[in-house]
Amino acid sequence: MGVSAGWSKFIATVINGGLGPATGGNASTTVVPTITQAQHEGDTGVFDPKGQFSPDRLNQVMTRFDRNQDGALSLGEIHQMQFANAKTAKGAAITKLEFGLLLSMFSDTTVKGKNGQAEPALSKAQLTKFYDGSLFQDALKTGNVKLNAGLFSRELVNAAGSAVKAAVGWTPK
Repeated sequence: MGVSAGWSKFIATVINGGLGPATGGNASTTVVPTITQAQHEGDTGVFDPKGQFSPDRLNQVMTRFDRNQDGALSLGEIHQMQFANAKTAKGAAITKLEFGLLLSMFSDTTVKGKNGQAEPALSKAQLTKFYDGSLFQDALKTGNVKLNAGLFSRELVNAAGSAVKAAVGWTPK
């Protein structure tokens, strides 16, 4: 999908390391039929209890967090969403890692950030494809994925900071 072998191995290890044990598998095996067991505090809630994508819930997320109503979630808006959804540092770490990776690989637009400079964003259409499962299939067909390693590295450091805070008992205000 346009990601180097080193990043691919790292990303796969992180994803399977988190999902595997939560679904009844192990660090190298994710059990797909029980994937809903991997839902965690901090999730957006766009999947119902049966694991089905809810477009209505995505609309609610967009209405609440797309502050400038441009049809996309910027990095800043994603951070606001993460803070609102995560009730613990562990939840913040997981969502920062998930959305950092998603934004780093699949941003499909840019928006004007607080400092006036362009920043990567995920359009509602791109988020819909992610949640309905078609994003990865499209990426495999087109090969148009490029990892923004700098952005992912910054989000990885932020996630690690939240994980450390979780280990010492910090909770958001």
